[in-house]
Amino acid sequence: MTAKERERAFLIGAPLAIVPALCVLSVIVFLVIFPHVEHGWTLAAIVLPLCALAGSFGLGKLALGAVEKPWGIFNALSFGALLVLLVIAGYGIVPGAGGGEAVDVERTPLSAQRPRRPPALEFVQVTLTVEIPFA
Repeated sequence: MTAKERERAFLIGAPLAIVPALCVLSVIVFLVIFPHVEHGWTLAAIVLPLCALAGSFGLGKLALGAVEKPWGIFNALSFGALLVLLVIAGYGIVPGAGGGEAVDVERTPLSAQRPRRPPALEFVQVTLTVEIPFA
């Protein structure tokens, strides 16, 4: 594999591996666990396989670019992107890894939930007085 091919593998593989990994976490949280739209499960059934295909293609490109000789900067960048993917996967697998605790969620249909109202805005007036003595 030439240096140009390794560069191309990194530049194509990194976004195709990292972006779907981040999307999978968001889709699972906002469309499956806490559905914010009416057809969240249907959208998740469409988006998750697309993310899996794109992520696996990008992961293959990154892995290929990380292990090919001769070693160079793009090998190191590919290896770094693989480490970033490892951290993202750790947040997705370990419950409570994001700083919160794993919580049991009561499943209620969206039609039964009360509409959320934005909190009332409160304004605070602050007055600052500064005295500067002149010598």
